[in-house]
Amino acid sequence: MSTAQPSATAPRRHRIRTITTWILVVATGLIVPLVVTGTWALRTVTNTDNYVSTLAPLVENPAVQDAMTTTVVDSLFQAVHVQDQVAAHLPGPASALAGAITSSIRSEAEKVVHTVIASQAFAKVWNAENRLTHHLAVSILTGDSATKTDKLSLSVQALVLKVITELDKRGITLFDPLVITINKLNDAGIVLATTQQLHTAQTVFHLGITLRGVLPFVLLGVVALGLLVGINKRRTGLRLGAAALIGTVALSVLLTFGRSTFVGAVPEKSKAVADAVWTTLLRGLVGELRLLTVVFALIVAVTWLCGTSSTAGKLRGQLGRGLAWGESHALQASHSDVVVHVRKEVADRRGLVASLIGAVAGFIVVFSSSTTLAWWTLGIALVAIAILCAPLLKKAA
Repeated sequence: MSTAQPSATAPRRHRIRTITTWILVVATGLIVPLVVTGTWALRTVTNTDNYVSTLAPLVENPAVQDAMTTTVVDSLFQAVHVQDQVAAHLPGPASALAGAITSSIRSEAEKVVHTVIASQAFAKVWNAENRLTHHLAVSILTGDSATKTDKLSLSVQALVLKVITELDKRGITLFDPLVITINKLNDAGIVLATTQQLHTAQTVFHLGITLRGVLPFVLLGVVALGLLVGINKRRTGLRLGAAALIGTVALSVLLTFGRSTFVGAVPEKSKAVADAVWTTLLRGLVGELRLLTVVFALIVAVTWLCGTSSTAGKLRGQLGRGLAWGESHALQASHSDVVVHVRKEVADRRGLVASLIGAVAGFIVVFSSSTTLAWWTLGIALVAIAILCAPLLKKAA
């Protein structure tokens, strides 16, 4: 009885470690998207300067420019009954021309708005308006109950004043009285997003804000514990990398569906603007996800390639021969059934180190605010992994 106890205990411990490892692998796949999204949101949305710089290119989008033009011209013509004033200044029968003249004035106003929007001076105004509304954007995304508005919009009053000044230069002075009563102007503004559009984003953003100081360390702990508990370290690294890869791909798919939901929540005439807002605001997150997908795919590929399976061994051999390493050995092992044998402990060790290099690169990509640093990190990681795996390919050849 005393000798049977250890043999019964060992498989049970092995089973517990295996189940625990798989739980940690699944947890990694779930936590990675939250960490990536939360880190991006905190870096891009909660930081005023980053928020303003992120939305700065939006003013150059044709759909947004058209929307601003329509909003400004409608505001001007609603505040001033242009056709009535034109007709009042035309003698007798000539008043019939008021409609045509009004259309001409509207056309000229639209041209002026486009000219003003395209100017460098207005770019500064646009950034200033985004800076003023930044706190409102954060309040809406965090679901602050004190927020009274149901939309995030930018005022066009500053744009209206510039347009009136430009129209004055062209001899159109009908709108001059609005300069004094500008605060009474019906300023619907340019709507960037509504609470209905941001309903799902509010949940994720609120979670990211709440757990901003915890999630990164939780992820580190989960990965470290997984590698510690895992029986086969290289294989565990492979599974953790695969889970992270699945998590980033899943987040990319969710963003695709999220875009459709965001754009679909507005009327047809506003869809182009909504699409431009989504694309501009999330371009940093999308780029980061693409880079992380490369990093995690690299981890999976390298850790698998360093494995002791016959398929991995054959592929190492083919890669080694393709790189012209060990030509004499390659000639001797040219028959089709050759299986390359590499010492298991060496392969596992190199695969584990490669996965750790990739993991470090992934963390730098996520938490770095510099795109240049992220790409340099990826490049250095590629070189380091290539150097690490080169001996395996050489031996395989």
